[in-house]
Amino acid sequence: MNEINFTVYEEDLIRIYHLDNNPTLAGTIANIQKNLPYIEDQDVRDDVEVVRRKLEQISQTDFEKLF
Repeated sequence: MNEINFTVYEEDLIRIYHLDNNPTLAGTIANIQKNLPYIEDQDVRDDVEVVRRKLEQISQTDFEKLF
């Protein structure tokens, strides 16, 4: 599997959707999916969608390394 790299901006987006009460990869992806329709700026919505797709390709262990 190829290593997935995140830009600083993408890591910041992940932190926005990383839930303190559910700090898991699955919880973060679910939070992104739940909030995606409410992002008004199309460019930001596209960026968050890219982050979601990248997150779906990594493991929980790799996710924890981001923090």
